[in-house]
Amino acid sequence: APAIRKDVLVSETVAEAPERKQLLSRINWRDVILVLVISLFTSLISQRWTGTLLDGQFYASLSLFGSDVTDRAIFQSYYWTRLGVIAPMHAFTTVFGAWLGFAGYRFLLILILVTASYLILKRYTHWRTAATLTAFISLNTVILSYFGNTYLTGIVMSGTVALIATAVMDGTSKRGNGKMPKRPPIVAGVIIGWLAMSNPAGMILAAVIWFVIRLFRRTHVVHYLWTAASAIVTFGVFLLIGKALFPKMNWIESYINSDARTRLSDFASKSPIWPDDISMLVPAMILVICIGVWFANRTSWPARLG
Repeated sequence: APAIRKDVLVSETVAEAPERKQLLSRINWRDVILVLVISLFTSLISQRWTGTLLDGQFYASLSLFGSDVTDRAIFQSYYWTRLGVIAPMHAFTTVFGAWLGFAGYRFLLILILVTASYLILKRYTHWRTAATLTAFISLNTVILSYFGNTYLTGIVMSGTVALIATAVMDGTSKRGNGKMPKRPPIVAGVIIGWLAMSNPAGMILAAVIWFVIRLFRRTHVVHYLWTAASAIVTFGVFLLIGKALFPKMNWIESYINSDARTRLSDFASKSPIWPDDISMLVPAMILVICIGVWFANRTSWPARLG
């Protein structure tokens, strides 16, 4: 009996060793180092782009003091309902303290955006090109300004890019082959639920982009069900977290009441200013680039999708 047990233990050890080596061999350490370096550099640079949005300061206060703020408020506001922003910040600041917590939260968002951008680009280009383009993306002044403060746009940007990554990084080699693992649609649902609790409008934008990509690649309906289920579960988890952080508050009631008091005219200028906005050049440039890429490589599905 002892001899048999020894043989079994030896055989199990020998079997586990190749599995560990195989797991480590799957990790491309060059990609890990590149993503970390770009993320750290972007995190340091973004500290210079703090911004002056008051909303971000409200979210930071709610993440630090929780119900002490809402219980003393004169009337209910929708700020506390942005649990996708407040809950992660609360977790970071509780564990690491205020300054390190906010820095860690910002670094996490930057890491998500950089990782997702790099994975998408590397799927269709060389790793050097992917790293260069990812660095340009992360050092964009718009991204730096919103990662420099605690406003929710940082989450929307990171979540949108990550959601796009789940749509293209599905392990399929041919369009419409139907072989898609469960992990990407489940992760996509988690991101959608997270974005819904951060900014519903941003969630709709990101979800539409994700849906168009998945529709173009003819995803099986089962995977949409996986995404919907994980999104609902994630949304429910955030509701429970909100109940723990703000025991006296009702999420649905606060959201409906705040939405009823909101007038879109308060956020619009009397005269249209968008025709003179230089940022309108961006959609025009994207259209020109997409047309050029399509003529250059019509057989590529990214080109046709663009």
